[in-house]
Amino acid sequence: MRSFAGVVQEKGSEPGVALLQHLGATIRLPASSSPVIARDQSWGVAAVAHLSTNAAALIERDGNASLAGNIRLDDRASLARELGDSPPNANDYELTLRAWRRWGSSFVDHLFGDYSFVIWDGDAHELLCVRDRFGVRPFFYAQTKYGLTFSDSLAAILAHPETEADSLDDGAVADYLLHGVSNDAAATIYKNVRRVPPGHMLVFHPGGDVSVRAYWQPREAGNEPLRDDAAPHLERALEEAISDRVAPSASAVIFMSGGLDSTTLAALAHESIPRLQITAATTVYRTRIPDEEERYAVEAARSIGIPLHCFPLDDYGPLRALDEGLWMPEPGPLLMAPMTRDLYSFAASIAPAALHGHPADALLIAEMIPFLMRLLRRGELVRFASALIRYTAVRRRPPYFLLRHLLRRSSGAPYPTALPDWLNPSFAQRLRGRSLAVEAESEGLRPHTIDALRSAIWSSYFEWAHPLMTGAAIEVHYPFCDQHVTDVLLSVEPIPALIGKHVLREILRGRVSETIRRRRKRNLQGDPWTMDLGDRDISIDAAAPYIDAVRFRAACRDAGSLAGSALRAVALDYWLRNRPSHARSIAARMP
Repeated sequence: MRSFAGVVQEKGSEPGVALLQHLGATIRLPASSSPVIARDQSWGVAAVAHLSTNAAALIERDGNASLAGNIRLDDRASLARELGDSPPNANDYELTLRAWRRWGSSFVDHLFGDYSFVIWDGDAHELLCVRDRFGVRPFFYAQTKYGLTFSDSLAAILAHPETEADSLDDGAVADYLLHGVSNDAAATIYKNVRRVPPGHMLVFHPGGDVSVRAYWQPREAGNEPLRDDAAPHLERALEEAISDRVAPSASAVIFMSGGLDSTTLAALAHESIPRLQITAATTVYRTRIPDEEERYAVEAARSIGIPLHCFPLDDYGPLRALDEGLWMPEPGPLLMAPMTRDLYSFAASIAPAALHGHPADALLIAEMIPFLMRLLRRGELVRFASALIRYTAVRRRPPYFLLRHLLRRSSGAPYPTALPDWLNPSFAQRLRGRSLAVEAESEGLRPHTIDALRSAIWSSYFEWAHPLMTGAAIEVHYPFCDQHVTDVLLSVEPIPALIGKHVLREILRGRVSETIRRRRKRNLQGDPWTMDLGDRDISIDAAAPYIDAVRFRAACRDAGSLAGSALRAVALDYWLRNRPSHARSIAARMP
């Protein structure tokens, strides 16, 4: 697990060592290695290792080409065979650089896994930046007066003395207030600081413009869907995905609730990698709201045969981060920062790697209407009737949803989100014409699944669990992001495989108790992110350009509590109020 930060400047202007050391200091954890620095013509980079990694190999070289980043490849043996001339023990970084030498910019079509990296081509005087398909690894950049600065850390971008971070992005501010995350995968809260979106690559020549293009987008499988053998196909894919991610480790934590996604990962990991010491960890509420997850998590761990640690969240009030005086480079992860800091630090004390079930909920959406309507249009009445019978067998009730659809012609598209009436009128005026809701755009048999996978929410969640955000030296892996897993789940017939996640229930048959296998998904019985207003000071000063303080206070008094957008409004005001002091602190550390 590694991090990197660097710069590209005008031709002939070699980056200074002091600047690179400064950027390197921002990407270190207490247990990280000392930064390794490389400079070549107009390019310079600092790289560190957060876990046991050979520091001498943090920057890979091949002639006048250099690579730095964080790369973990799936099925690396297949890539090595494709390359043919690779040494038998070539690591993921060597393989990636050799793939670039072999196939040029199309080399990304041969890379599968989690990665965020840069390649500097000294001969062409070109910088290539690549982010993995699902955005598991972060990537930020900003154009400066003399070039470009880049990193997997937003803090490192802000630490560059030429990064212009005074202006904020109106859309990102609005998205944060409404949704908690940005709908734009390329945006940050800063107008002049950007992300390389998932599945995209960036090309930059000193003195030229930044070019960003997509090399991959989630899409439906082109072949006929899998019918009766979805479970064994998915089981094999998940086992390989888990092995690719945690096989080198002696131990791993699984963030496991009592639901199906993470429990499936735990059961398969325990069975397929017997030598791996697996510990389940789950977050629970015991006093603040009614919560049945602990009971089911205990039962799931018992039936699999692995230990379980329960991490209570009752003491993590919605504004605890503000009370502790915490600050983050963006307001998005701020409210959850104390919780994620302590949870991931606890997990890191157990193992260096963890498994998480995101984004299974997106992949397992049961989109039955498009599938059934296609069968009707094709005249495949036998398959249509068979699908309805299977639905009835799995759900134990007739398919009333189909009748409702035929009568109402409901599209299922999400409703637009209304702006709060306490927004500053001038800010609201600037937002007019900008869509603040995530609208369904895809067509075909799995439109909502594809749109859900394209949502920026997932890459935000991945970034918030990154070690440079949590401060914990533990690498979190997401087997459901494996390309083979997504290919299987995007190619199965929704009936019965995706009804109530039936395909996972089939995989779990005989591996967990029937109590867990047959459990129906239930939401929390209460909102832990609501707090009584009490005598809390809700003055809005720093956020006045975005929030009308008078109307906001009136709305809060009427509600008697802080929740949702109102809670985030208080956090935004706190974040803006403390931003200047943190900017000064960063500048003071610059050599």
